[in-house]
Amino acid sequence: MTSRSRARRPCPIADAGPTTGGDDGGERTSSLSSAHATIVLPAARATPRHARQFLADLLDPDRFRCEEALLCLSELVTNAVLHAQTEVTVRVAIDGRHVRVDVDDTDPNLPVPRHAAPDAVSGRGLDLVARLSSRWGVDGRRDGKTVWFELDAEGRLSK
Repeated sequence: MTSRSRARRPCPIADAGPTTGGDDGGERTSSLSSAHATIVLPAARATPRHARQFLADLLDPDRFRCEEALLCLSELVTNAVLHAQTEVTVRVAIDGRHVRVDVDDTDPNLPVPRHAAPDAVSGRGLDLVARLSSRWGVDGRRDGKTVWFELDAEGRLSK
């Protein structure tokens, strides 16, 4: 039995706009039932948009809720760019039942969820990730941290 790539539509993304063009510097491997991909991005204003496009190109909208995945990724990458101010590595692992997204930076300070006032303009990102994802967490290292989330296929199936 041979494995064939099936044509699949990518996740729709509202702000697809122009990207860096050509090779984005990421490594990708995939098959019908799984995919693993990594991209390293600079601490720049456009980084969250490039990260969203990277994930949108990998996700199958028939299996995962793209809007939730893209919003969670955007929140984590934006936090890394704003607070860590370091290069950001995004790793995506997709299997038949889950997608896991890791966002690495080289700042060892761990994020602290805040309880934003109703009129505050920031401070809700980690709460959104907690509410939208199936699971999420933070893994600290001497040389930085990984903030991650997982989504079950067909949306939030379990907590």
